[in-house]
Amino acid sequence: MLDNRRWIILSLFVATGFLFMGRLFVIQVMSDSLQRKAEDISVKTIIDYPHRGIILDRNGRELVVNVPVYDLMVVPKLVQMRDTAAFCALLGIDREAFKLQMQKALAFSDQKPSVFIKQIYREELHRLEERLVEFPGFYIHTRTIRHYPHQNLAHVLGYIGEISEANLERDATGYYQLGDYVGITGLEAAYEPELRGRKGTRNVWVDNWGRERGKFQEGVFDTLALAGQNLRATIDLALQQYGESLFQHKKGALVAIEPATGEVLAMISAPSYDPNLLTGRQLQQNFGRLILDEHKPLFNRALRAKYPPGSTFKTVQALIGMQENVINAHSAFACNKSLVKCHWHPATHLQTSIQHSCNPYYYSVFRRIVYQNKLSFRDSVLFCRKDRQSPRGLSDLEKYLDYFLVSGDKRRGFGR
Repeated sequence: MLDNRRWIILSLFVATGFLFMGRLFVIQVMSDSLQRKAEDISVKTIIDYPHRGIILDRNGRELVVNVPVYDLMVVPKLVQMRDTAAFCALLGIDREAFKLQMQKALAFSDQKPSVFIKQIYREELHRLEERLVEFPGFYIHTRTIRHYPHQNLAHVLGYIGEISEANLERDATGYYQLGDYVGITGLEAAYEPELRGRKGTRNVWVDNWGRERGKFQEGVFDTLALAGQNLRATIDLALQQYGESLFQHKKGALVAIEPATGEVLAMISAPSYDPNLLTGRQLQQNFGRLILDEHKPLFNRALRAKYPPGSTFKTVQALIGMQENVINAHSAFACNKSLVKCHWHPATHLQTSIQHSCNPYYYSVFRRIVYQNKLSFRDSVLFCRKDRQSPRGLSDLEKYLDYFLVSGDKRRGFGR
């Protein structure tokens, strides 16, 4: 009797075990109900982009500020497109554009969010938000873009744009990802590490419609975004605007520098362009138009064009001549127009030679530097002996000229 009971109980346990195993097999393998429930609510990590540092002129006037825009993000795995035509009409795109954007998103990741439509302005946002709940897998993410309130300093300030794949591969910091914005030219590029700030992250519960359902783990894994540093440039906006007004309908360049410090007060390259053209959704279209413009407004003549220095080079010669002790403050040369042409002016010594921009004076200074005929400090210039040309004189001159070039730090002279 006891043996029969033992086998009955054992059989019940075995049968119950098989029943549970069968049920688990059906639930986990044969049925997708748990998968659907798991997909109904999941954790999504949202990147909070920091406010980029603004740029001010030397007097605190704003040169570059931020304005909010909104990116339409997509998570392809969550997309449930019931009415593609209505969705395209809402965004003002055709089916081909929709397919292309979805292909790009899938190529990036089917589970991670990527930008579907970038830089939607506030007036467009309200219409979109009202119906976005009808299209699971899409959500709005807030970002900022640059705005230039004075439409000046296009070449100095530069612009930002999406990071290229080549630069993304070269990014050793791991900070950037596809779709991020980075300084391309000007101060935006030179001070990129300081201006960009630090990204933050938010982990939230979302349902299968892409709607946020609260913080994950009460936000203990979230990180705060850190705004970029503001940059105070040495540029004087009023002087810059005045200089740009002088170059209307002209080609050329002008750079104004504070001699005592080397700070750049104004830098004009003409013709120029409104820097607001290279921001927002129309950046690529406007860039194409500017690059095809026959007047080359994108070309920074102040930094890249080659111009003969003209009479400004005379001050450099004077400094080199005094350093080499071949002239002094009282040195005088006759304005001998048989050497080189010059306009009429009184006899000159060093100070008046700069005042009257005397060409024969600096012809003689150049000869003295090259021939290396040294003078005592108290000596007055009489004449220059026609000694054999000294290679050392030319090499020393080249060395001094190199000292006047801005080299090494490409950002020198602008920021502080």
